[in-house]
Amino acid sequence: MNKKKYIAFPILLSLLCINSVYAACTEELENEYIKIKNQYKITPTFNSIEKNYTVRIEQPNTNKFRYATAITSQYKCEKISDTVTECYGLKPGTSFNAYILGDTKECDIMFKEEEIYLDKLNKFYGDPLCEGIEDFILCQEVYDREIDRETFEYRINKYKESKELKHQEELKKQEEENKTENKISTYIKENTTQVIIIAVFIILVIITIIVGCISMKKSRRLE
Repeated sequence: MNKKKYIAFPILLSLLCINSVYAACTEELENEYIKIKNQYKITPTFNSIEKNYTVRIEQPNTNKFRYATAITSQYKCEKISDTVTECYGLKPGTSFNAYILGDTKECDIMFKEEEIYLDKLNKFYGDPLCEGIEDFILCQEVYDREIDRETFEYRINKYKESKELKHQEELKKQEEENKTENKISTYIKENTTQVIIIAVFIILVIITIIVGCISMKKSRRLE
């Protein structure tokens, strides 16, 4: 296997002080950015084993626009491809700013600024009250807010109540559907002769219409 090559996660604190030194962008470059701006993505993923985050940075390989970040320390980053970089070991509960900048002499303005927040470790993760509702946000391994025990228990109980209510509604709906199906099945069994007669009648009507249409077409050809 080839050894992984790591690059330093860029620290551009000076960006915070940049003002009117930007070079104006041409309308052409601005329109080009608009077309590809949705391809610029920063996606944090929590690592349950290491208890930290991996941040995936995606940006088109245009050589005209780039991501830059302003953070207070360095992290190991690996260039996955020409358009993707992943950085490792970012701590829960921290945040950093990310900027999309023009990367040419004619265009170096800031197109976008965003703050990336990494959720904190959830102190209630694995709590016995979470048994059976591990999908609930307050039972996840990380959570973005600080809550006390009383609030946690209150929201857990409310969630369980709403989940049980939804379950009961689904059971009721299923029961009503089953009753309707049973009524139809029972009616057919009790009125098999009538159902057959109606079905045969409908089939005959359809056949009659088809034969009539064919006859009309033939008669028109003979005229």
